[in-house]
Amino acid sequence: MTSVLLRTAAKRAATASSCRRQMCRALSSTSYTQIGSSSITNQLNASPLSSTCHAVTSRPLAVPAVRTFAAAATADTSSNANNKESDNKGQQGKKKSAADEPNIFLDNIGKIFLGAIGAIIVALFRSSKATSYRTALRDYIENHALLDPLEIDDLRVANSELTVEVYERIMADVYSAFPGGRASYEDFVSVVMTTMRGLKGEEFTIQLGHLIDRVAIAAIEKESELEKQIEGAIGGSASDASEMGGDPTKRQLPLPLLFTVLSLALQSDATNRVRLLFDALQKGSTSAEEGTVTEADIVKMVDYLQRSCQLVPDAQIVQTETKYPVQTYREGSPAELVGCAKKLMEDDGLLREEVKDAGRYDIVDFHRILRTKQVCAWGECYRKTKNIE
Repeated sequence: MTSVLLRTAAKRAATASSCRRQMCRALSSTSYTQIGSSSITNQLNASPLSSTCHAVTSRPLAVPAVRTFAAAATADTSSNANNKESDNKGQQGKKKSAADEPNIFLDNIGKIFLGAIGAIIVALFRSSKATSYRTALRDYIENHALLDPLEIDDLRVANSELTVEVYERIMADVYSAFPGGRASYEDFVSVVMTTMRGLKGEEFTIQLGHLIDRVAIAAIEKESELEKQIEGAIGGSASDASEMGGDPTKRQLPLPLLFTVLSLALQSDATNRVRLLFDALQKGSTSAEEGTVTEADIVKMVDYLQRSCQLVPDAQIVQTETKYPVQTYREGSPAELVGCAKKLMEDDGLLREEVKDAGRYDIVDFHRILRTKQVCAWGECYRKTKNIE
């Protein structure tokens, strides 16, 4: 069918072309100067080809819509271009809609940045002020200490002959002379001097004894204040110091306190020092079992060490309840220091369950408490070794 139509269209096109050529020859053979426009029209109408040419040229050509590969490719290309254009428009519309949506982070990035900078500045300020408070308290404790660390070193060097054996002999004689576990400082010094002279002659005595006297007098005054507080709380009678005319050297003191003061001059390592203090504490305890002491006894020993300047200043500082705007600190009591030491031991897995349940500590537990960072007797917490022997 398509081929028939193509042939018919070709014939019509050829006929129309032939008619046009004949008309052009007829027109060219006639001069426009001799013939008017009306004679030209009449001549064309009288021509034998006029009717045929008119019929051919006036009839519309029915050209079929031919489907070729080039046309199909062109149609597909235009379709793909239209689809891409519509996709691009859709994507642009989505981008515009996404850009129009609010973003909390981007819209407030300036405020967030300023807030972060402000938080860092506040944290640095709080840390700096807290460190300043802690440093000021440490300086206060150092300045009000009865003995300087250098004086303690001089005291031990000057009494190099006060060894562990001599100290044990003195302890035995003192407990034999005062079985009740209490004595005045004057009587205690008398027995100590007698024992030392009996061992090595009249020249064997405590060197730089005035340093020990300074600590002992302060310990007596502290003991007097504690007794007055207890008497005021329970409404007791006057203390024995007032009955003795106010002489502090005649006040009865616990023997573990006196031996702790004397240990300032002891020439020994930390292990033997701990053992001797543990023995003195156990002999003066009324509730301790064989080989153990109670937590109350340990609190007393930490108190004695604190009074005699044998704890480092940093270990005596504890945090207060005031944390905002700035953390503040204060000097901890012996009970607080022991409680913090137990917490550190429990965190490190060094506090045994039977010790927590029974509340009794042997010499190993006693040594561990004294060398924790919250007690740190004689600076033992700064030693790297972990052996307690």
